[in-house]
Amino acid sequence: MRVLYFRHDLSVVDNDIIDCLGSLGVSTEVYDVPACNGFLLTDIRDELYCIFDRDEIATYDYNSDLASVVKYYLSRPGLRQDMAKKTRQKVIDGHTYVHRAKTILDAVMARVRKSRRSA
Repeated sequence: MRVLYFRHDLSVVDNDIIDCLGSLGVSTEVYDVPACNGFLLTDIRDELYCIFDRDEIATYDYNSDLASVVKYYLSRPGLRQDMAKKTRQKVIDGHTYVHRAKTILDAVMARVRKSRRSA
């Protein structure tokens, strides 16, 4: 992950580290920036739309003029605030470390119960 641009009300993130590792997904900043009430502009990837609706997350692709995309969002503070609010709520409602820990513990407990039944 590279932070390509940052100011207090707009962060531009590149998820290239995910590709370098040979895995699919998004970086933690996709959750962290919205959780802190920040507006996130990130490179487009299909996995984003499993987390957010298209009107909730701002994206760019490598064929676009990134500077013009940044200027577009910088000139629309109301849009940035609305999108940041929506993404924050989505993260708080279902994508915190507590949610992740519960998912892991549920999976572990299911295996424990299954192994006890077969023993």
